Amino acid sequence: MKALHLATALLALACLPLPAQLVGTDDFSSYPDGNIDGSTGGTGFNYDNFDGVVTATQSDWNGLDFGGGAQQVVGGALATGGGGALREYNGPNEGAGGADGDDDGERSGAVRGTGIVFYKVDMTRSAGAEWGGMSSMDFGAERVFIGVPGNMQGMDVVGVEESGVGTTNDTTITLTDGSTYTLIGVVDFSNSLIGLFVDPDGDDFWNPSTGSNSADVTRGYGATNWSSGVRLASGGPAGSTTWDNLSVALDPVSVGLMDSSGDSDGDGINDDWEIFYFNDLTTANATSNNDFDGLTDLQEFNFGSDPTLEDADVDGLEDDEEQTAGTDPNDPDTDKDCFSDGDEVNFFLTNPLAKDTDGGGTNDATEIGVGTDPTAGNGGDDPATFGDLDIIGIDFFDSYGDGPLGGLGGPFNGEGWDYDNSKTNDAFSGHNSAHSTWDNVGGAPQVLGGVVVTQDSSIKREFYGGQTADECGEQVGAFRNVSSLPSENANDVLYLKVELTRRAGAVWSGMSLYNFGAEEIFIGVPGAQNAGAYTFGIEESGTGNPPAFAFDGTTPIVPVDDSTNVLVACLDFANTTIRLFINPDLSQPEPAVPNAVLNPDPSNMNGTAVRLGSGGAGQSEWDGLVAATAWSALGVVATDSDGDGLPDDWEIFHFGNLTTANATSNNDSDTLTDLEEFEAGTNPNDADTDFDTINDDEELVEGADGFITNPLLADTDADGIDDDVEINGSNGFFTDPTDPDSDDDTGSDGDEVLYGSDPNNPNDLFGGDRTLIGCDDFESYGDGLLNSMVGGVGWDADNSPENDGFIGHTGTFSDWTDTAEGDGPKATVVSGRVETKDSAVKREFNGPTEGPGAGQDERYGAVNAEWNSNVVYLRFEMTRSAGATWGGASLMDFGGELLKIGVTDTTTGTWEFGIESLIGIAPENQKIFAAAPIVPIAGQTYTVVGKFDFLSNELSMWVDPDIAAGEGANPPYIQSTRTPDNWASGIRLGSGSDGTSDPGTTAWDNLVVGHTWEALDKIVVVPDALHLEALSFDEPGNLFNVRAFGLVTGNPYHFQSYNVGGGTWDSLSGTTFNAAGTTEDRAISRDEAVIPVDLIRVIEGAGP
Repeated sequence: MKALHLATALLALACLPLPAQLVGTDDFSSYPDGNIDGSTGGTGFNYDNFDGVVTATQSDWNGLDFGGGAQQVVGGALATGGGGALREYNGPNEGAGGADGDDDGERSGAVRGTGIVFYKVDMTRSAGAEWGGMSSMDFGAERVFIGVPGNMQGMDVVGVEESGVGTTNDTTITLTDGSTYTLIGVVDFSNSLIGLFVDPDGDDFWNPSTGSNSADVTRGYGATNWSSGVRLASGGPAGSTTWDNLSVALDPVSVGLMDSSGDSDGDGINDDWEIFYFNDLTTANATSNNDFDGLTDLQEFNFGSDPTLEDADVDGLEDDEEQTAGTDPNDPDTDKDCFSDGDEVNFFLTNPLAKDTDGGGTNDATEIGVGTDPTAGNGGDDPATFGDLDIIGIDFFDSYGDGPLGGLGGPFNGEGWDYDNSKTNDAFSGHNSAHSTWDNVGGAPQVLGGVVVTQDSSIKREFYGGQTADECGEQVGAFRNVSSLPSENANDVLYLKVELTRRAGAVWSGMSLYNFGAEEIFIGVPGAQNAGAYTFGIEESGTGNPPAFAFDGTTPIVPVDDSTNVLVACLDFANTTIRLFINPDLSQPEPAVPNAVLNPDPSNMNGTAVRLGSGGAGQSEWDGLVAATAWSALGVVATDSDGDGLPDDWEIFHFGNLTTANATSNNDSDTLTDLEEFEAGTNPNDADTDFDTINDDEELVEGADGFITNPLLADTDADGIDDDVEINGSNGFFTDPTDPDSDDDTGSDGDEVLYGSDPNNPNDLFGGDRTLIGCDDFESYGDGLLNSMVGGVGWDADNSPENDGFIGHTGTFSDWTDTAEGDGPKATVVSGRVETKDSAVKREFNGPTEGPGAGQDERYGAVNAEWNSNVVYLRFEMTRSAGATWGGASLMDFGGELLKIGVTDTTTGTWEFGIESLIGIAPENQKIFAAAPIVPIAGQTYTVVGKFDFLSNELSMWVDPDIAAGEGANPPYIQSTRTPDNWASGIRLGSGSDGTSDPGTTAWDNLVVGHTWEALDKIVVVPDALHLEALSFDEPGNLFNVRAFGLVTGNPYHFQSYNVGGGTWDSLSGTTFNAAGTTEDRAISRDEAVIPVDLIRVIEGAGP
């Protein structure tokens, strides 16, 4: 069963199920053998859907001949081939004619583009059957087909199809000839879906309110046509498909599905919510707490939080703490002030529900940025302004090394670019330490020798840092057109100044006013020529309007190659005017007459950033960039005119003059001179530039704490924990502020603290061994079919940053699933090995839910080029018997086979070890063999290792390597590359046979899949020894959550604690339990304040 969960299924709504309505049933038992045409047996098919009543007149079956002759009833079942039979929901009058209120017509029985129709039927296909399925008919027109579509005939793969539009298949489900399958088809007009269930069970569901479902195949369906009848039909020889036990209904319960919109078990929790999170109705109830976060599952349902995660939004507050604080458990920043709820509650002590905690008029983010106190009762220190209000940002590019500019900036390069110009967030204006960085727009501009070089490339820097969409991000620095409205700007005039040098071959070159991601105004040398020459001017971007060219009197100003020109633009947002000055004297007042003037459309007069860029075969060079609110601020230079070692632009930005600072002055009392502050890039007016409570001078020396940290970054190692917290241990752990993973166990210190493991203990990592995806030696299974088994270790590996911050093993496992590979026997376990013959079996890296869609566990376990781990290693042992042909382990891209590593056939017809690269490349089925081939010998066991690196595209294979010696000591048997950008979400073991020689099987053993070579040495089975693993500690409830392994079902066990003083193990009273399975989670009451460190074990037998 595969679940498709729509987002609306999470809403805690009291949804009532629709009234049950069975349209009709027919088991064909009342008909004699012969032509079905005109027959009227079964029950129902007399439902007036317009009036909602059952009528006295039935519809009849209409035989349809597509070249196969009359469709017959044979032995109490309908047999089709080259045709089919159609029956209307109401009758007997057929067609779209008649009045809506007529009780006896097809029209009144139709479902009219809203509501849902459910079909259920048993289908049996024989050899030679082609397409075959049930169809929703709109009077005479087929609209939806559900079954085996024409694109899969011959392969017997199921799917759903919107007629004339497209098909969606499930390549993991194929129908075997001679076997009977129960199909349920759904046409859901209300939720715009088509669905198909194959052999559904009692847990399968469809929610009429939301469309949430557990169907095997779904496809979007936005049509609003009608559904007036059902057709059963097939291609192929006459009688090659048989049909029985047909039901047509307007609700899921009438066809055997659960209606998950209600609360069938009466625990106060809607069924669809329980199924979404737990895939059953038994795990959660009114008192259960499956994530140990202090909230029952009923409370989580009512609160709207995730019952499987202690901290669903990863903001540092567990869900019960969010409920206490009144914050949103699904939003890490409830008040949208760019600080997480957890940081506000636990670190800043501000109100996570209010942007301005102290009510002083300046938001918390600004106060933290400028160093004032944002906590309640401290509104009196709220600043109205901060820093030099005339300068937005300066960048002379002298502090950058040669190389790409993209991503640089921040507090390290340039001055400012943290300017709050908006009145919409609060009354504050000025600088607050939210520095922006340079972002590539096209290409990758470089810094060379202290200037920026562009050529067919461009790059922009925002006036204020932060994410584009954040209310406290880029839009804080915005300049908005005033028009007739009260100004939203602290300043209505923006000056942009830059020095431009064009080299031969440059076409357009300029600086642009950018409004988030869109260019609004271009200033410089436009691409449009003026009288056959490229000249300076102003252009309104994207409008097609001609530029306003710059003139020196009456003569156009033409740039000269290799000459430097100073461009200054004055953008007046109050008057919607742009003035351009070429090489003005910046020591003088602003000239009255500009070289060019443009009055753009007011809608194009908005800006949050400046872009530098050029096109053509020649380079353009940029220097001396200044963004300001006053003409007088444009004259700053990078030179040191007073000889104190401090550049003039730095002194003017921080102090507004050249006299306050010098080589020996100290204006913030942190023991660093202003010269040392300049050299370190710190703020000479703030003793703690990065606000981590450690003064700048202390961060730059090892000192008593033993660490040298970055005074510009509150979190030097970017592990999610600020430097002072790591050094002082205020979170309970003393960790290295310069090492994101203090214990080198692949989990960052911040993640370990967040998820409850010890960041100083490499043997205590949340999520377990991240290098291992899963392994299976098949010893835990008895002999029999492998399908649906869940043994081995792992196969629960979350590799995705998309769903939450957790990486590692989740405890929810995938299972082995038979896949279509010929008509051979299914994969079978025989004496601790798996045997295949003309068959295959697949297992996902994570489970249990399957598929590539959002919310599916298989998706989150996939490996690709973007997610946490980007490499897949696989190891397996294979033993081929006489008659075996192809055989290998395949990496699966959800339903598609990505590549196969094992044995394949050569052009000469021999079978050799090799690699077969499949989907996503041309030509298909590309085969790669070794220069010195190995031909497998029947009865001999081979250890095969494969590797695919999604970043480097390396594709390698080894046969019988020395795994313990390491990857470097084992030259690959085959080494190649594969470039298509696919995913790997699971592994499949499969083989073929020649059909004549016995036994023709391939045996598989000791399978390991991981992310490193070292993981391949981890052949482990489910641990039999009785042992205990710690899960978490529930601080409010003083509950120690543990997982016991190696239990015997039904036997009694209890817990003991180690008495350090007495050196004995003492039984814990009241902890006896009878094991419900071999593994069980338990909660032990322990008082952390009394016993801060505890050693606990599980013992067989009842305790006191």
